[in-house]
Amino acid sequence: MKWLAICISVLLLASAIPSTAADGDGLHWNGVKLDRGSIANHLLTDQNGDLYSLHEDNADVNVVAFIFTSCPDVCPVITSNLVSVEKQIQDINYQFISITVDPANDDPAALKEYSENFDADWPHLTGTQAKLQTVWDDFNINVKVEEIESHDDHDHDEMVHEMVVLYPDNTTSMLEVEMSSLPMENATGWNLTTAATSESNMSLNYSTHEEYGNSVSGINGIDSPDDWSWWWSLYLWNDTNSTWEMSNVGIDSVMIMQDTDHIAWAASNANLSMIPVPISEVHDTTVSHSSQTFILDEDWKPIVAYMGSNWDVSNFVEDMNRAAPVVVDDSEDVPGFTVQIVVMSLGLAIIAARRLE
Repeated sequence: MKWLAICISVLLLASAIPSTAADGDGLHWNGVKLDRGSIANHLLTDQNGDLYSLHEDNADVNVVAFIFTSCPDVCPVITSNLVSVEKQIQDINYQFISITVDPANDDPAALKEYSENFDADWPHLTGTQAKLQTVWDDFNINVKVEEIESHDDHDHDEMVHEMVVLYPDNTTSMLEVEMSSLPMENATGWNLTTAATSESNMSLNYSTHEEYGNSVSGINGIDSPDDWSWWWSLYLWNDTNSTWEMSNVGIDSVMIMQDTDHIAWAASNANLSMIPVPISEVHDTTVSHSSQTFILDEDWKPIVAYMGSNWDVSNFVEDMNRAAPVVVDDSEDVPGFTVQIVVMSLGLAIIAARRLE
């Protein structure tokens, strides 16, 4: 019979233990339930030209959408849906992020115009093709880009080369030079630099070293300081992977039409991801991608995905609420109530034990 007294005591003690919130397992989700690992942090560029880290806001619920600004149908609907979702969310620490799948055309300026058109004031991110590819891979987003062939034939003499300038404040200039303005043979990066600044009436300050050749110190009235806190760096356009790469040779050793077709002078303290794609390298493309919008938890683990754009805003809001961690407010408990239950249970157990002896 003593065991009966002990069982009563244990049950009473158990009833005094505060209940804890469920961890989300077994909940009904409106979207497609996912079982994936956490998404790694990535550093991209937002619509203001500033570097943005995916994890920097430390939100409890994260929403990530994949869009592109020239998308004629799905993307505008997704963005409009998220604007509506944001108006309904209450008492949740959340962040929205939109990431482009068309970096060739979606520079910060394009994303800024797009976000302002929809009153979508959350970060809209872009980056290099290589950086974004890692993000797409992490989210299992399949992106296909097909270039629309151009049937225009250009004579060799009509080819245009470009010199891009990225200033310390991240503003840019794009200077075009026709091939006929350069030497017919062995045109160098220095030839392109002097022709571009001369034809655009831009000042060019430089020094000439007997061994290292010409070195640029100022462009368009912006001179690098004597303390070397920043300097003008040379970048070459890599046509194979459509990216800018820092030159490992001096400007006099760069051979136009062999090493590159375009050059860029960038202030070393500027956001180098802001160097624009040469105008002549922007081609008409068609972009297709798996349209998914993700809800992730505070650890950046994808919980739910919404496919396409034909989803209900209220359902999305419900899933965001479910994804948010539940905070148990202990302040509502009656002070001393748990202690009283424990004391009472022990007393009853002792009385029951003595009566049964």
